[in-house]
Amino acid sequence: MLSLYWDNGFAVKCDADINVCEPARNTLSASAAVLTAEYKVNFLSPAEGEKLIARGRVLKPGRTLTVCFGEVHAIREGKEKLVATMMATMIARQETGLTD
Repeated sequence: MLSLYWDNGFAVKCDADINVCEPARNTLSASAAVLTAEYKVNFLSPAEGEKLIARGRVLKPGRTLTVCFGEVHAIREGKEKLVATMMATMIARQETGLTD
């Protein structure tokens, strides 16, 4: 069983960050790179369970800045429990030379 307590919040934060970055990337041209400009994570409870699921969505797309929201849920015995939320501002960098 996965057991991520408060001192392992970095793993939960990374999961959330990746899953808010992808929806932001989908609003931009293929040549643009998306970088996290700012974020805030609220850790609501320990992430205990068999796996973590993170979901992200774009709240306000923009040409340069895109505001996103994400949630991380722990799955334990088939039930989802919200363990963290994230607000993030992503910045688009056009033709930076960064590749996947």
